[in-house]
Amino acid sequence: SAAVLARVEAATLLVGAQRHLDAIAPVLTAKRAVQAAAVHTSIETWPLGNFTRVFDELRSRLNANPNTRVVILASGDPLFFGLGRLLLSAFPAEQLVFHPQVSSMQLAFSRLKLPWQDATLLSVHGRDEQQLVKALKRGDRKIAVLTDGVLTPGAIAKMMIALDLPVRYQLWVCENLGNDDEQLQKFQADELASANPP
Repeated sequence: SAAVLARVEAATLLVGAQRHLDAIAPVLTAKRAVQAAAVHTSIETWPLGNFTRVFDELRSRLNANPNTRVVILASGDPLFFGLGRLLLSAFPAEQLVFHPQVSSMQLAFSRLKLPWQDATLLSVHGRDEQQLVKALKRGDRKIAVLTDGVLTPGAIAKMMIALDLPVRYQLWVCENLGNDDEQLQKFQADELASANPP
C-alpha cells in the first residue's frame, strides 16, 4: 500500500531476506529518480540470514542510534507462521508495528475457491512434521501446509503414502502465489510422490 511504501522510503535501515531487498530496490530507485531535485539519502540494507546475529546487531545499532528508522521486510502476515513471532521474542512489543498483507494461505484458498475457516493451518517450514501427522491421522478435512526445502510437497506425499491413511486426500500445490509465475496444480498422493519436482 502507499502507506507502507512511504514507511519503507522513510527508513534509514532496511532488513530483509535478499529476495525482499531485491524486490523493493527498483521501487526505491524509481522513486529517487522522480525526486531527483530532493536531497538524496541512501538507505542502508542488511540481508536477514542468521536471525539471532541480525537481531543482536540491530539492538546494538538502536542503542547507539535510537533515531535509526528500521523497516524489516517480510511477505504475507508476519504474525502467521512468520517473522513476527521471532521479533516479539527479541524486541519489546511497543517498539514494533506490523503491517500485514494477504498471506499465502489466504491466497491459496481464494484461488481454489474454498472457504477456510474450518481448515487446519500448519507449517513444516523449519519444523518437524508431527502436527501434520496428527492432523492427517485425525482425518482433518482440509489441511493447509506451509512447506520448505526439506518437507517439500513431494516429501509430504511420500509420508502420507507411508502412513496408509484411511482418508484419501486430494493435494494442491500452490506456488509463487501473487506473482506472475503463480502455479496451482492438483495431484493424488502417488502422483505427487513420483513427480520431479516437487
